[in-house]
Amino acid sequence: MAEERENLFIIQGGLANKIEAEQLAEEALQAKMDGDEAGSEGLYRRALSLDPNNVRAIVNLAIYHQGRKDLREAIRLTRRAVDLSPKLDSAHSLLCDLLEQAGELNEAIIHAEIAYALAPEQDYRRKVIEIRMERSSAYDRQRAQELKEVYEQIENQPEQVTREEILKRLEDFTRR
Repeated sequence: MAEERENLFIIQGGLANKIEAEQLAEEALQAKMDGDEAGSEGLYRRALSLDPNNVRAIVNLAIYHQGRKDLREAIRLTRRAVDLSPKLDSAHSLLCDLLEQAGELNEAIIHAEIAYALAPEQDYRRKVIEIRMERSSAYDRQRAQELKEVYEQIENQPEQVTREEILKRLEDFTRR
C-alpha cells in the first residue's frame, strides 16, 4: 500500500511539473512579447528544468538562440524537439531554416520535405524548391525541377493522396 501511494505521489508530482512547465512556457512567451528577452530565456530554462521534454519550451528557446545568432545551440535544441515530436511540422520547418542559415542545405531540404509531407496545407513546398534552386550545380537544379513536379502531382490530386503516400513518394525521390 505504501509503495502504491509513493508511485501515485511520483506520478502526481510529474504531472504537476508538466503543468508548471507549461505555465512557465506561457509566461516566457508573454515576456518575449513584452520585449524581455533575457526574462523569457530564464523562464524557458526553468520550464525545462521541471520538464526536460517540453517541446514548446525547447522550440521557443531555440528561436531565442536563433535571434542571438547562436545557430549551433538553436540547431541542437531544434534537433531535440524533432526527436521528441517527429510529427511536429513546425519543428522541421524551423530546423530547415536554421540548417539553411548554417549552410547545411542538403539536410535543410530533407526537413523542408518532411514538414511539407506532414502538413501539405502549409507552403513548405515553396521552401524546398527555393533551397534547391539556390544551389549551384545543374544536377541540383534538375533535381529541384523533378521535386517540383512530384509536388505538383500531389497537389493536383489532394483528396486521393494520403500522407503515407506523400512520405513514400518523397522517400523514393530522395533515393534516386
